[in-house]
Amino acid sequence: MLKFKLTILFLLIFSGIVSAQTTSNTCVKSTEGKDFWFGFMESRHHQNGHYLELTLTSTFTCHFSIYFGQSTTPYLSSTLQPNTPYQWRPPWTIVEPIGSENIEKKAIHIVSDQPMNIFAMNWSPSSADAAVIFPVDAIGDEYYAMCYDAHIDEQANGSPGNGKNSEFLVVASEDNTKISITPTKVTDQLKPANVPFQITLNKGELYQVQSMNHANLAGQGDLTGSYVKSDKPIAFYSGSWSTTIPADLTVSAWDHLYEQIPPVRSWGRKFVTVPLKGRSEDRFRIIASEDKTNIRIGNNNPFVLSKGKFYEFVLKQDQPSLIESDHPILLAQFMVSNSIDRPPGISQANWDGDPLMLIISPVDQTRENVAFVAYDSPNIKSKYYVNVVTKIESSSYISLDGSPIIFQTLPNTGYSYAQIAITKGNHNMNSSMPGNGFIAYVYGYGGVESYGYGVGFNLSIKLDLGGDIHFVKDTVLLCQWQAKILDAGSHFSKFLWSTGDTTQTVFITKPGYSKVTATTSDGCSMTDSIYTYLSNPIVDLGKDTTICNPRQFQLNAGSGFSSYLWSTKDSVQKITVKIPGVYGVLTKNKYDCPAQDSIFVNFVDKPKFNLSSMDTLFCGTRTGTLNIAADKGNFSLRSSNPLVSIQNLTATVPTFGTFPFAVTVVDPYTCQSDTSFTVGFHKIPTVVISVDDTTCYGYSLDAKYLGDAEIDKARFTWVFAKDTLANEIGRTQMHVKMGLDRSKRDLMLRVMERGCSNSFVIKEISVIPDLDFSVSDTLLCQPFKFNFSATNTENVVDYQWDWGDGTSIHNGKEASHTYAKEGYYAVQLTATTDKKCVNTIKKDNILYVAPIPTVDFSIKDNTCLALGPKSVLYTGSGDDKDHYHWDLSTFLPNEIIKNPGDTKGPFTFELIEKPKTGITLQVISKYGCISQTKGLNLQRIPKFALQAKDTAGCIPYEIRLNALTGDKVDQVNYNWKFGDGKTGTGATVSHTYPIPDQLHDITLYADSKTTGCKDTLFKPGYITVYPEPKAGFKINQKLLSNENPVAIFTNQSEGADHYLWQFDDGLISRLKDPAHKYEVVGPRRVLLESVNQFGCADTISDVVMIALNRIFAPNAFTPNAASSIDREFLPYCNGVNEKGYHLKIMSRWNDIIYEVKDHFNGWNGQLSDGSQAPPGNYVWVLYFVDFQGKYHYQNGTVTLIL
Repeated sequence: MLKFKLTILFLLIFSGIVSAQTTSNTCVKSTEGKDFWFGFMESRHHQNGHYLELTLTSTFTCHFSIYFGQSTTPYLSSTLQPNTPYQWRPPWTIVEPIGSENIEKKAIHIVSDQPMNIFAMNWSPSSADAAVIFPVDAIGDEYYAMCYDAHIDEQANGSPGNGKNSEFLVVASEDNTKISITPTKVTDQLKPANVPFQITLNKGELYQVQSMNHANLAGQGDLTGSYVKSDKPIAFYSGSWSTTIPADLTVSAWDHLYEQIPPVRSWGRKFVTVPLKGRSEDRFRIIASEDKTNIRIGNNNPFVLSKGKFYEFVLKQDQPSLIESDHPILLAQFMVSNSIDRPPGISQANWDGDPLMLIISPVDQTRENVAFVAYDSPNIKSKYYVNVVTKIESSSYISLDGSPIIFQTLPNTGYSYAQIAITKGNHNMNSSMPGNGFIAYVYGYGGVESYGYGVGFNLSIKLDLGGDIHFVKDTVLLCQWQAKILDAGSHFSKFLWSTGDTTQTVFITKPGYSKVTATTSDGCSMTDSIYTYLSNPIVDLGKDTTICNPRQFQLNAGSGFSSYLWSTKDSVQKITVKIPGVYGVLTKNKYDCPAQDSIFVNFVDKPKFNLSSMDTLFCGTRTGTLNIAADKGNFSLRSSNPLVSIQNLTATVPTFGTFPFAVTVVDPYTCQSDTSFTVGFHKIPTVVISVDDTTCYGYSLDAKYLGDAEIDKARFTWVFAKDTLANEIGRTQMHVKMGLDRSKRDLMLRVMERGCSNSFVIKEISVIPDLDFSVSDTLLCQPFKFNFSATNTENVVDYQWDWGDGTSIHNGKEASHTYAKEGYYAVQLTATTDKKCVNTIKKDNILYVAPIPTVDFSIKDNTCLALGPKSVLYTGSGDDKDHYHWDLSTFLPNEIIKNPGDTKGPFTFELIEKPKTGITLQVISKYGCISQTKGLNLQRIPKFALQAKDTAGCIPYEIRLNALTGDKVDQVNYNWKFGDGKTGTGATVSHTYPIPDQLHDITLYADSKTTGCKDTLFKPGYITVYPEPKAGFKINQKLLSNENPVAIFTNQSEGADHYLWQFDDGLISRLKDPAHKYEVVGPRRVLLESVNQFGCADTISDVVMIALNRIFAPNAFTPNAASSIDREFLPYCNGVNEKGYHLKIMSRWNDIIYEVKDHFNGWNGQLSDGSQAPPGNYVWVLYFVDFQGKYHYQNGTVTLIL
């Protein structure tokens, strides 16, 4: 597989805001720094075109030097300009290690006077990868290797092909660094697996370990999980010389894997993975830093990983996941090879992608601002992406290139993510919510090419005592009778626990809170606390048991356990046993804490009862004999009521009622049977009927039972005029309709209680008149007049109406009344017949007078509202069951945030397109009562912003400020205060600041002519005015000769940090006090530009004269020379005038054999007659005039060579 990698995979350029996040807090570590020790791993250097490349970026002007190995002399010193990448290719033969387990002086050391970022690329035509380089203060002393399986591909003669080993690299940053290495596989030089070995490195030295450089080497392979520990900070890299993902024989598309690995001290316990956009699946690997690390991927069941072990898994394109652990872990994401991801039938040439490895950062190692560049590549046409992870509450504050990012929520995690297609080139990502940043990964792929790595992650030191994934807060689990080790981490040097201990680890044997303050050797101090939760599960199988047949018994270990293991090998909560013996169970609860118990079970036969002939009811007596029978054994009758008297099987109870009895029968084998039952001893109930014995009755009457029966236990049979009216339990009252054709009737009642009953009792009754009335309406809005009408069958002579509002009237059958107040009303009618029989009927809440709702709002008319969403609350007397008619027609759709519909609201809006508008509201109550229509005028303060192209400059600094009105409708007047006592008016103003070293506040006042509302924008310290340096220098000697043309310059500039000298001969210098040697003659104007730290500059110049004293002529020449310059003799230099130039060549006898005047024509070795002069020495004489008009004479000898 061939592929072309980018010259730069990713370039991160941190903005000024990001640089400002670097503080003196020694616990905070990032990828930005001033001092770097690092190295490359071996790649496919056997291919033509192989090279290494470094890319340096910064927001500052950086003067830097690059050193190789242990050299103290810079290999290269240069200047990095702000926001301008500097790319350089070091000779790979000097810095790339070859082979395994050799100490080589090939480390790279870069030192800068300002913070910078470094990116390293190892490129070959068919394999490449790049890594972000960590500064010295971000590296550590404890690492695990993240590599991949080796997919060997070699030539028939054994020379390298596409792929071989797994590898890692150690780089020392200090002398005498002692390092312990424990490889997980046999190494290339046959160091055994899982056996530590030690090396000592000095700064500038590196050590590479490889495994599986050829196929089928016993014990060799994937070095993932190899452990490296040192006594001083080291840089650590791991990956692969070149492999496929996965490393199966059927997979093609190899790639070099190269990543700098974070130290264990910066690992985390919570990660969010996001699929690589456009890929069907991604592979992941997790490495644990501690034994018994519980890990949960998404909603899957947790699994346990031991220290240094790794777990590989696949997540599909629709599976973003939250990964949690109770101890720190390292997580890597891999893009699979082209041949795995592409659909069937598609060739490798027509599909995109290639292996890459990303180290996924924990969600708490975030940055808030970052700028990055996705560089163009011939093989990547359009597939550039950035994956972003942040907290849900932060997602609305994060933007990409000034535009909001649309996030998707990862359910039940508190985090959201985005997969964003981007274009090649520069991008900026920003979080405007302080303290809540993001993690981002940029990647691109096309053809058989891919790249990607983290953007803006931190490497801060972490103190983490762990936490169980079963709990929300920082809590660790402790099982009863076990001990828990709390480890603050070996990267700290001092410890103080809440227990008083000062060791790295403490043993915990009981529940409670533990706290530790840990400090590193460089002063980073951190505190963490954790709660130890004690889990003490108990399982109880009960006492040893003898069971009568049938021969089976269920043993129940109880619910609430996650696993069960019985001595029968069963793994369920309950088991049924049928054989006598001892049975034991081992359970574990949801925290994997154990509990165990055992029981002995025995089986015998039981007696059988026969209760078919036993009486269970006795009426009118409290003594009865119970006829109990069984197939064997002796009886024992008893009652739980101590007042029951028992003689053999005859029982006497103290009162009537139902009494519990139990009987036990025991056979000669002590096997017994028990049964229980109840027997009723009940009285025969009495019957007393109560009715009204007055003269006048209604057309129905109510009869009531007054006997001694228990109402809820007795059945009542009512018979009127030989018709059965009811036969029900608890029917103690009976409503009897009398009719109009009878004056007396017989009412009979029989009562049966608990099976005991009496005979019928007869009651004679008489009748009374009947009465009723109705109303025309039962619900109307206040005030309203209601009409009433009475009905009766008797001769009524008087009707008295009581309206229920404190008034009444004597009137006829028809009446009316007007109610003024809201509420429910009860109406009563009393009718008196000509027989003086009186009947009264009252109807409670027969009508309701409904109120008319009021209309009012929570916002007063013409209130000047602040910008942003606002809510109008309805504050009238209506309720949620009423209907609300809001007129929102003056609002645009995008101004309505929450439309209340026909509810009481609230109505939430934002005045976006205009500064003022209005609404109206009418309420119709649930009773149909209609309110007045009321309006509300709404207006807001002006929407405006301040704009300036630059806010800092050198004196005199002139700035142009613009006030931008946020909508097209509002007319706003603007007034300015420039912070120096000066003011201005208008939407656009210009102002000049003449005084240096000043910070000026800007105040902008906005006054809306449309609404009358006002607002003020205050920008403290918005304008910065920088001082200007003063350039100056002196020259040791302004008149020089070309025999000693060296000028020494003394810099006399004031207030400057950087200098640029131009010597008027095409050469420059950035030294403060340079010395310059001129190779030309004549007057030269020297220009000095002095620049201070703010970029403010001043220039000054002076003239130095280089006089011509002599010509340095050659002492030999040959006409047969390959170069035309060496074919003739011409004494000449810059500054010689052609006019007045006179050259003579003479033999040793002083004969003139060549002469030229006023022309620069050299002697070609021929005599005056054109014949060849013999070889030998010749005398030359030269007269010439220099550029100053000064005459010169010079002579010498020259040798002619043939």
